[in-house]
Amino acid sequence: MGIKNVAFGPAGYVRDRMNCFDGTLVMFSLMDIGFVITLVFSSMASLKAFKSLRILRALRVLRITRLLRSLKFMQIIIKVLKSCFANFINIRNYSASIIITSHFHGNF
Repeated sequence: MGIKNVAFGPAGYVRDRMNCFDGTLVMFSLMDIGFVITLVFSSMASLKAFKSLRILRALRVLRITRLLRSLKFMQIIIKVLKSCFANFINIRNYSASIIITSHFHGNF
C-alpha cells in the first residue's frame, strides 16, 4: 500500500477503487494488530475486544473480491486462446492432408 502510494502519488492512488478498498482493509488489519498487541500487554482482556477482533479478521476475507476485476480479463484471454486453438487445428488438418496426399501420390 505504501509503495503504491509513493509510486502513484496520493491522488493517483485514490483514483483506483480497488486501491481504496485495499487500503481500507490494510488499515483494518493494522487496527487488528494494534488490538492484539494491546490485549497481550494489558491485563484487562475483555470479551468486547475479542468480538471486534473477529469482525476485523472477517473483513480480510473481502480481499478475494479483488479477483473479480481480473476475471473479466481472464475471460478475454480464454476467448483468444480458444480462437487460436481452433486456427491451430485447421492448420494441423491442412498440413496433415498435404502430407497424406504427397505420401500416397493420389494412389488409394
